[in-house]
Amino acid sequence: MEYSRNPEEGQAAAGHSPGASARLTMPGGLGRLLSMAKGTETELEQLPDSELASLLVPDLLPRHIAIIMDGNGRWAAQRGLPRMAGHTEGIKSVRDMINLCQELGIKALTIYAFSQENWKRPAAEINALMMLLESYLQMEMEALIEKETRFRAIGRVSTLPDSALAWVRKVERETAHFDRLNLTVALSYGGRSEIV
Repeated sequence: MEYSRNPEEGQAAAGHSPGASARLTMPGGLGRLLSMAKGTETELEQLPDSELASLLVPDLLPRHIAIIMDGNGRWAAQRGLPRMAGHTEGIKSVRDMINLCQELGIKALTIYAFSQENWKRPAAEINALMMLLESYLQMEMEALIEKETRFRAIGRVSTLPDSALAWVRKVERETAHFDRLNLTVALSYGGRSEIV
């Protein structure tokens, strides 16, 4: 699964999944990533992900990657799908990013998943997003443990529904002692309110 951004429009490119990228494409194209690898851009663009990853210079890779999960609803709308289909695809991208970060030895991944402004969305969508969060945590807790990934939530998590908050806290407890990858998920997060 690959996701790229059209740098001129800031929209998800047609045919690609929303959310995070399994191939680390970035705004402005693959060039910035390829500049960290040994070889020319033309040669490297032709390689499969597994070979491309092996060519990256480890000392030049970031230690922390942060992703704003954006465009899931637009991605679904472009395909005539319900918004939740886009959010579900976004979750798949998170799994891919966790795997890629571990493969590359990147130690920290932050996912900005739900802003304080998202509480203004229709109640049905908010409920569905909270159910998706719970479902993700229930399904992925064992995988996070197996991959020695520490899960931590930041933001005003106390504003989450009780059942979602209970799962957040449970997964935090169960993974607190791991350090292979630190996965931080921003939930009910607002940059301005976090500074104040």
